[in-house]
Amino acid sequence: MCGAIDFVYGVLRNALWDDAAVAESGAFAKRLAKQAEGESFTSGLVGPYLAWRYSYLLVGLFFGILSALMSAPWLGPRTRYEEFLARQLPQGVPPERFAELIAAMEGIDIGAWMLDILVLLGVSCSLFLAAPSRAMVNVRSSRRVIWCSWLLAFLPNFLLFLVFPLRAMVDWKAITADVCFQSVMNTLTLPGSQLRWNLKLLEDAGILEESMQGITDAPRAWCMAQGSNWHESFFNQSVPCVWLAEDKCRQEFCHQAPAAFSSQCLMGCVQLVFTQFQQARPAVMEAMTKCDSQVAQKAYSPTNLRAQASDVGFGAMDEADIMNSMLSTQRLTIIGFSESMTWASIQAEYAVGVLVSMMVGQSLIAAALGLASGFSEALLNLKAMFPGNQAGGWLLMLSTFQVVPIYMVIFATFQQLLGDGILALAMAAATLYLSLGMHTGYRITSTDSGEKGRWRLYRLVWVEYGLRGLFASAGLAALLVWVLQKGLTESLLGYIRADLLTPFAIASMVADFFARKALTAVAGTDAMVSAFVQTETWRMRQEAETKGVLELHSLVEAKVYEVSSLGKE
Repeated sequence: MCGAIDFVYGVLRNALWDDAAVAESGAFAKRLAKQAEGESFTSGLVGPYLAWRYSYLLVGLFFGILSALMSAPWLGPRTRYEEFLARQLPQGVPPERFAELIAAMEGIDIGAWMLDILVLLGVSCSLFLAAPSRAMVNVRSSRRVIWCSWLLAFLPNFLLFLVFPLRAMVDWKAITADVCFQSVMNTLTLPGSQLRWNLKLLEDAGILEESMQGITDAPRAWCMAQGSNWHESFFNQSVPCVWLAEDKCRQEFCHQAPAAFSSQCLMGCVQLVFTQFQQARPAVMEAMTKCDSQVAQKAYSPTNLRAQASDVGFGAMDEADIMNSMLSTQRLTIIGFSESMTWASIQAEYAVGVLVSMMVGQSLIAAALGLASGFSEALLNLKAMFPGNQAGGWLLMLSTFQVVPIYMVIFATFQQLLGDGILALAMAAATLYLSLGMHTGYRITSTDSGEKGRWRLYRLVWVEYGLRGLFASAGLAALLVWVLQKGLTESLLGYIRADLLTPFAIASMVADFFARKALTAVAGTDAMVSAFVQTETWRMRQEAETKGVLELHSLVEAKVYEVSSLGKE
């Protein structure tokens, strides 16, 4: 029992608290240190490095298994995807249109889970080779296995979402036709509207535009043929011209129509003229054929229709006044419906975009955060192992300086689109949070070798952690105030809480984050240590370049050196 407790404590202490320079907790770490000394590795770095590596691989394997269990396909992502689409899709767009998309997303989930299993096998193999009894002779093989596992864990997912547009799995032409069909049918079947009969009569008379042929008999086929131009053809061209023909008919014929047909003429003048009073057909046909759709569209704009409806007073009204008021109200309804349906296809695309973004975010955010955090830990491991070397500090400064301007461009764009003073505070805090690496990198370039320099490094790192916590808290507080101020609590926060920040989703992302971080930390530390020792070994062999290095340093720093004083400065 004591041995098991010592082992667990050693693994947790070495992996989660200590670094690769001082990982000495647990009997297995002491055994590795003795083995290193027995192999003539007397620097005191080999044993702790192997102990840290073994411990972190164990922790990474634990979180990897936990993440794989929580992302298992049998937990059923289909229900979540279908429910989200059902809530977001506009009326008239059947969820069945997205069956291929959901199937593709399910396939990606299964593929990602299978990759996780392969990564776990790779980590297990690397862990087996890194065990204390085999670590000294198999460290190179273990490193290669963990590098391959790291590539398998990150590269496929990022490449897939980068090059394969999931939106291509949706038949957008059919969805546009669905929206068109729903809109056309609702308009043509509006109670009291003669639009459908008038279109049919004009089509039979051969004066309806060719692009509108078949809209009354086969509206779905017409919608499929029109594609994305259906709204322009129907609402912006044909409907205003038909209204113009209706009004022309009433103005020129209804006042002279027989009394028995007076009411029928006001309600359906075009139908009456084309079926019973052929002598009035030329005027209606001329109005339709010579119609300028842009002029007609302006004539029947919402402003003009409201003015026509308001012209009818509350005093004595004849039948024509009542009919004009009804027509104006009806046409306003159709125009309002037209404007709302303009956004229906966009809403469907928005729903798909949010769904795919949610999936990609859950898949890649934890991976990206784990990648960044793991590389930072690998860099600090290298610095802790060689505290007197400046390479780690300069590398941290350079890597931070490369990415901060990119984030600043994104923040500035978002600020100019939606921002105000409060959001500016959040953006400034986020920028400072991301820029701390430059400050820490510069500070750690001056640490000395040995234990004293290592502890100074630790103090500087803890200062950075404190500043990160401060800036993160300030940024999140400002962002929360901005969200509350903008009234986004119901739409944005409600969606995030209901669909993204469920307890299960948070736990799954946390497990995935630590699994990716551990994998990256081990693979990154192995890579950085390998690159560093190769660089230093190569530099030591190039003694002929030492004089040139000192001369260039003297040039840029205004200092004079003797070659023999290289190790004293």
